[in-house]
Amino acid sequence: MGWARVKAGLRVWACLGLSSRQSEAGLVLEKPEERERKRVDIVETFLRSLQVQGVRLQGKNSRIMVDGVPIGLGEKVGSIGLVLESVEPQKLIFSDSGGKKYPKSY
Repeated sequence: MGWARVKAGLRVWACLGLSSRQSEAGLVLEKPEERERKRVDIVETFLRSLQVQGVRLQGKNSRIMVDGVPIGLGEKVGSIGLVLESVEPQKLIFSDSGGKKYPKSY
């Protein structure tokens, strides 16, 4: 017996030998690798759709313009919690809450 994470982000006590009960209850268990892969897919899809309208390269004062809103270094971008880490020539670097970095060309 052990703790298992369900898609809704809740923890439930699950006996892995009783999968029929889990499916009857409508719970779907995910492995940590599957959860991470889904998270990466969501972030990559978000970054592909992100339309950068302007970039200002000025060291620590660098900014980008997204949907008419200026975003500086260290500020959140979008609703999934990515943070603008750095603005480089031809590349932006974002990070998630776990510290994983995601580049985006512009």
